[in-house]
This record gives sequence, structure tokens and C-alpha cells, in this order.
Amino acid sequence: MRFGIIICLIVLLFIVVVFYRRRTVSLGYWFCKLSEEFFELLKKVKEIQDNPEIKDVRQAVLTDNIKFCYEPNNWKFTFFQYDIIIARILDIYSLIEFKERFFRVEDWKKIENIHRQLKDEMAHIKYLKWVHGYRK
Repeated sequence: MRFGIIICLIVLLFIVVVFYRRRTVSLGYWFCKLSEEFFELLKKVKEIQDNPEIKDVRQAVLTDNIKFCYEPNNWKFTFFQYDIIIARILDIYSLIEFKERFFRVEDWKKIENIHRQLKDEMAHIKYLKWVHGYRK
């Protein structure tokens, strides 16, 4: 009887650990996917800004999971949207930040590289806010 209970508890613990690990890995995948979509969104916005015909027109820029409204006359709103998207992505990173052991080495290096690129882009957006007068 005792051995049956012990075996049942060990199996239950194993199932919980496997579930927790899969959830963590799926959060890592979600972080990478959202980050790549954010960088794609930045490229699309840059193309809109470089095109003189549609540069001054309000544009909706869509990816699979991110919706962004580019308004050239309302920079405050545009920067607010950037901040929300970056905060959403960094929230996911904060969930997986201390769970490095659940990832393979090359996957974790990719996650760290994407995080570094995201931080650089966040610094660039802060600089643009300062240039447009929205940050002191």
C-alpha cells in the first residue's frame, strides 16, 4: 500500500515537472515570435516613413499578433504603442529569465540575443521620444 502511494506521488511529481517545463519552453517560443514580429513591424513603419506618398497618412500596420496604428501627426500616441508592445514582450521575458536550465544552450543564446536587440530598440525609441520632446 505504501509503495503504491509513493509510486503514485513520484508519477504525479514527474507529470507536474514535465508540464511546467513545457509551459516555460512555450513561453520562450512566444517571446521569440513576438520579438520577431515587433522587429518586422519596425521595418514596415520605417518603410512607411521613407515613402513620401504615404508618409503623412495614418496607417494600420498589422502582423499576426501585433496591431499598430502609425500616426505621423500624433507622435505621443505612436510612442505609447511602442512602449506597450515592448512592455508586453519584456513581461514574457521576465517569466522565463531565471529558467535558463529548461532551454538548450543555443535556444537560450538566441533568447538572450533577441532580448539584447529589444533593449537596444527600446533605447532608440527613448532617444526618439527625447528628440520629439516627450521625454526630459
